[in-house]
Amino acid sequence: MKPLDDELRSLFKRREPPEGFAGRVLARLETKPWRSGFTQRASALYRGPVLRWVAVAAAVCVVAVLGVVRNYHQQGKRAQAEQASREAMLALRITRVELDAALERAQHVTVEALIASQKSRKEME
Repeated sequence: MKPLDDELRSLFKRREPPEGFAGRVLARLETKPWRSGFTQRASALYRGPVLRWVAVAAAVCVVAVLGVVRNYHQQGKRAQAEQASREAMLALRITRVELDAALERAQHVTVEALIASQKSRKEME
């Protein structure tokens, strides 16, 4: 890593600007056309606190839209859960009715079997 460090130091070593550099920069600034009054005011709007307020307003709008979308999504999930709950309750009611009918049939068969068994005992006696 030593050669890399040396190379970086040499690249970032402070160097004096060439002769006339400051004069050329100042000359370019003087020849650059100034903006019109409207252009200066418009560009000033986007630099100062107005830009911050626009950014804050945009962020608030994004958060509000995301909140509405999330709320809509939650309502859809809630409706699906309620529908599933209703379907489960209906399935439990149907199961209860079927089990009651099966129990009644089983009791009826048991009673018939007991009666038949008692008749056969009496006939054997």
